Amino acid sequence: MIFFFSSASISGSSRSLHGAPVAGAVGALTGPWPIKRQPDNTITSTPAAPTGGRGGVTGLLGASVDFTTDPYPENSGAAMAIVVRRAEEADLPALREIQARPDLNLVDKHFQAQAAGHLLFAVAFDGDEPIGSALLDLDSEMAPELRNMYVVPGARRKGAGRALSRWIEDRARDAGHTAVYLAVDPNNEKAVPLYVSLEYHPTGEHQFVEAPDVPQVSDESEASQYYAIYKKSLTAR
Repeated sequence: MIFFFSSASISGSSRSLHGAPVAGAVGALTGPWPIKRQPDNTITSTPAAPTGGRGGVTGLLGASVDFTTDPYPENSGAAMAIVVRRAEEADLPALREIQARPDLNLVDKHFQAQAAGHLLFAVAFDGDEPIGSALLDLDSEMAPELRNMYVVPGARRKGAGRALSRWIEDRARDAGHTAVYLAVDPNNEKAVPLYVSLEYHPTGEHQFVEAPDVPQVSDESEASQYYAIYKKSLTAR
C-alpha cells in the first residue's frame, strides 16, 4: 500500500484552483512535537505520544540540517538520527531503489528539475541510507509548494516526515517566503492528520487534479479530484 504525504506528482495533468467544498475524513490528530534549535544550529525534534516575497534557489542548495528523533512509544528500537539535505547525483541510485513508482522515473525527473532551478529535492537519511524525500516547488501556481513528501514504510512515525518538512520550510524562509503551501487529497487519512500536526491549516480553496501520476489513496475509487490547499505561516512563532 502506497501513501504519499504530499500532493502527488501531477506534471501533465490539469491543475487549477477552486473554492469548491470537499468532504474528507480527518481522523485523530496528533499534537505538535517540541523542536529546539541548538547552539550549533542543528535541530532536535522529539515526538510526543499521540494525542488524538518570492525567491529562487540561489544560496540554498548547500544547506543541510541534522535531526535526532525518538520513536513513538509504541515503536521499538533506538533513536533515529536523521540528516536532511538536497539530493546529489551520487544519491540517485539509492533513491531509485526506494521510489514508490519506479515506472514513472520521478527521482531523475525531480533531480533534473532541481538542476534547472525549478525546485529543491530534499532527501532524509538515516546514516547513509535514504529513507524519504520531499520537494520544494518554486514554480507551481501556489509557490512555494511542499510536494511529494514520501517516507519508506520502515521509517514512518519516527520523525522523518517532520524533519523533511522543517528543512523545506527553512529553505523557503531563506528564500524570502512568508508561507508554504501544499495540496492534499482530503480522503488521504494518513496525510491530513500529519499536516495538521505540522501546523498547516486549510485555506478553504481547492486544486482540481484530473489525473495524478501517483494517487494519494490506496483505493483509487475514493480519490478526490479536488485537493484541499493547506498553508503554513513562516512568520508565526
